[in-house]
Amino acid sequence: MQTSANWSSETLHSKWLEYANNRNNIELRNEIVEYYLNSEWVKTIIKKFEKNDYMASKYEYTNWTEVDYKSIIQTKLIKCVEQYDPTYIVKYVSDEENEKNNYKSKHDHKVTFEQYVNRKLRLAMQKVLRNLDPLSRYSRDAFKSLKEARKLAGEDANVDDIISKIVIPKYVYVSNPNITQARYYKTGLTAEQKLRNQYKKL
Repeated sequence: MQTSANWSSETLHSKWLEYANNRNNIELRNEIVEYYLNSEWVKTIIKKFEKNDYMASKYEYTNWTEVDYKSIIQTKLIKCVEQYDPTYIVKYVSDEENEKNNYKSKHDHKVTFEQYVNRKLRLAMQKVLRNLDPLSRYSRDAFKSLKEARKLAGEDANVDDIISKIVIPKYVYVSNPNITQARYYKTGLTAEQKLRNQYKKL
């Protein structure tokens, strides 16, 4: 009996069409999920997270290395398999309409499951990492800004030099137009101390 691990592209396509016509077939759904879960494509996504080269710079000093990425992906794959329509085709848009959309529209083409789910899988894992972060987004960004400012200012720079190199994100200005580099610098210091107290390796 052919298992999902060695399905041919034709077998996979027929399985998708069968499931599209019978969404109540949980066994078939699970077979499709298992096929993708054990695919090289998903293994590559997991490796990028596990090797610390995908999210380390974004959420360093968190427990993200202990995350069970395969479990996260499996949960997301189930939802995406249930939602994906293998017969869906992006329709061709006329040249006139395409021009109005700055030529971003596409000709007729099928949306593969990989195209449909790739970003969703990464966002699902990022969400888990975000929830593990002991810092809020505001504090995390201030901490990163502080580190970058120190690097730009140089080893012998004084506090004023470092503050002058602080970059405040646009979204911070939107919510707090009166924010200053000095105040954002202090937020970065507070965040750094919190991480130092928790992880003892800053």
